[in-house]
Amino acid sequence: MVFLLLTALSPITWVIVKNPQTLKLNQWQWFGPLAAARLQEINTQRGQMTAAGWRSVGKILVNKYTWTAREMATRVAETFDPEYLFFTGDLDINRSTRTSGPVFLFTLPAVVWGWVKWRRKKLLAGLILASLLPSAVIEPHWFTPAKLMFFAIWNYVAAWGIINREKKAGWITAGWSLWVMYETANFAHDYLLHYPWRT
Repeated sequence: MVFLLLTALSPITWVIVKNPQTLKLNQWQWFGPLAAARLQEINTQRGQMTAAGWRSVGKILVNKYTWTAREMATRVAETFDPEYLFFTGDLDINRSTRTSGPVFLFTLPAVVWGWVKWRRKKLLAGLILASLLPSAVIEPHWFTPAKLMFFAIWNYVAAWGIINREKKAGWITAGWSLWVMYETANFAHDYLLHYPWRT
């Protein structure tokens, strides 16, 4: 029940409600490591290393495989960028309000506590890594639709943290509840009154 509530409140849910076309696979730009522009960039970097006297090292460090691996790792790592997660979201206005990330900041303490209370951490870490694989093969940076499974897991772990909170810390729960109401109201205000004018 808590998981469903968090999912229903999430900014990404409401952005998808407004712009469901962003979920269509024909809107997704798949990662193309052998595009001409990429090969040119690889050759340029190799040329610079050769000019610096590092030709052999350049062949090992700069090639289509290392370049592709670096770009894929970058896209996965971007998921954990706090600016993206909580404050701005996707670069495309149809996939984000640009005043909020895909999840609320108030979920962070719940996720941390949920992780602490989770018994099978290796399984959870494996699920998180698997959920990030689609974002590794997408061309645009910070592409939210490819990260939806990750956000579902995020909300589930947050819900677990809320359910397993310390019952004695009533004042912490009260303060956190005020934070939830403030952040949710702030998002609702922007989403209902201002976001329609930006899209």
